[in-house]
Amino acid sequence: MLQAAVTIGLAALVVVEVGGVVPTVTLAVWACAWVAILVITRIRVFALLRLVGQASATENQLRLSAMLAGSSDVIGLADPDGTIRYLTPSIAALTGIDVHEWIGQRLDTMLASHLTGLDDVVARWATLGPGQSMTWEADVVESGSNPARTVQLTLVNQTDTPEVNGWVITAHDVTDQSRLTAELRHRSLHD
Repeated sequence: MLQAAVTIGLAALVVVEVGGVVPTVTLAVWACAWVAILVITRIRVFALLRLVGQASATENQLRLSAMLAGSSDVIGLADPDGTIRYLTPSIAALTGIDVHEWIGQRLDTMLASHLTGLDDVVARWATLGPGQSMTWEADVVESGSNPARTVQLTLVNQTDTPEVNGWVITAHDVTDQSRLTAELRHRSLHD
């Protein structure tokens, strides 16, 4: 609105100046005011667009965090040296160990202490190049009220991706599938 008002005033002064009624100085002042308002308006529009973009990014981050926190699958990140820096809270339901006990620990040490069947994993892990992944199954060590579970783990080397700069870990509980497979195998081989 302000820009339109100044533009109309400036146009009127130009018409009057052509008739010789308004001095050139007044016309120059109005032109400068118009340019200043135009620049200020543009700056405010771009600032508003930036704020909307930041609010949208924050909303998306909150939405993603809520989705990850509610997932039954474990999703995590480890530094290039293998230090765990993030795990979803679902790790506690899978292993019986609180997520805070995992953070800051070495991934290979924690996996070896709480999972069985990882004999060659560390050696294979060391051979993964950027963008490569490996998947294997392991059994969670039974502890207290936490029954034995079978998990499918996937480790992806994302050390060359600046946004991640580390290892992406996912774990999915496949206990029921493993039991069913074993039962079907047993039935097929026995009368």
